[in-house]
Amino acid sequence: MNTGGPSPKTRRRRRAARWLAILLVPLVFMAIMVWTAPRPMDVKYGGRSADAWLRDTFGPQSSGATRAAAIDAFEHMGTNGMTFLVESLDVSQSLWTRVRLKIYWRSPPSVRKHLSPPPPVGAVLATASRLVLAGMRDSAPDHTAGQLARLLNSGNEVTRQNAAEVFEYYTSTYPAVNYGRFRPELVRALGDSNPQTTIRIVLAMHHAKLDGPELVPALLEATTNSNVNIKLAADAALEDVLTECIGSLEHLVPKRGEPQTDPRAETLVVLGPVAAPYLVEMIVDDRDAKHFHVFQYKIGDVAHELLCEIYHQDPSAALIRRKPPVDAGHGYGFLDYVELVRSRAGREELQAAWKKIVESGPKSAR
Repeated sequence: MNTGGPSPKTRRRRRAARWLAILLVPLVFMAIMVWTAPRPMDVKYGGRSADAWLRDTFGPQSSGATRAAAIDAFEHMGTNGMTFLVESLDVSQSLWTRVRLKIYWRSPPSVRKHLSPPPPVGAVLATASRLVLAGMRDSAPDHTAGQLARLLNSGNEVTRQNAAEVFEYYTSTYPAVNYGRFRPELVRALGDSNPQTTIRIVLAMHHAKLDGPELVPALLEATTNSNVNIKLAADAALEDVLTECIGSLEHLVPKRGEPQTDPRAETLVVLGPVAAPYLVEMIVDDRDAKHFHVFQYKIGDVAHELLCEIYHQDPSAALIRRKPPVDAGHGYGFLDYVELVRSRAGREELQAAWKKIVESGPKSAR
């Protein structure tokens, strides 16, 4: 008997429609929130978003003037603008960003013109961010350096490389920052699977005066890379590190048979035969070093001590025995070495002896 109410089939359809509405409403709401939600750092200047300013540096209308204006805009944004730029170095995209991109580009042109453009593709955005960061003055480099250090732990290889490149730039541009507090992150980054990141971190630690034996194995491995560009970059970085360490000889305390406490001396010893030719050239340098013990050490004497530590031999022992000892009562000793290197001719003889040892010894670091 029909009571005039809806049929069972109709009731089932209505129940299904209600459940569908219950499921769709939150999804639609979430989509609206995702679409309209600002980026983590949705900062503005002059009525324009940071995204819009950044597009001016690489878009079809970009020029020197638009790039300069963008840099000026980000400088006015302060730390929020810097944070936006650092976050833009991360090329990994969230689920919501990927969904937003798909919706935008799959929408009909008539609909798309009413939608705000999504953020640029990660790699393009990161490149633009690096250029802006390198062209602007950072009023809070300590804060930015901390953000960059955190990005070095990213799971994305390209993101880590971007962060390492900018971090190296900061160590040379803002030397007053205390980069030592980021040493654990930097040492960890030395083992990065990307040799380009490793090279950048080596240079960053070198600029920040954080030299140590950890730099050497990572850098030497990169010098044997099959990629010519990576090998050349590693060779140039190694040359840079060596030149600075050799240039600091006058400040080093010569040690033999005991641990080196200065990271620059430790680096030279670990490099061993790689650093040896540079040290041999310094043997004849008779300028005063900072170290004084019994006699005034010269830069050449510091180089000699480091070579003795590297090769575990001392060719001066044979050279001083060509003459009677200075102190006959005590035999040959330190005073005889002092007498040997007192003259230019003596230093040249010591240099020649070291050249023979170095040329006949191993060529690679231990």
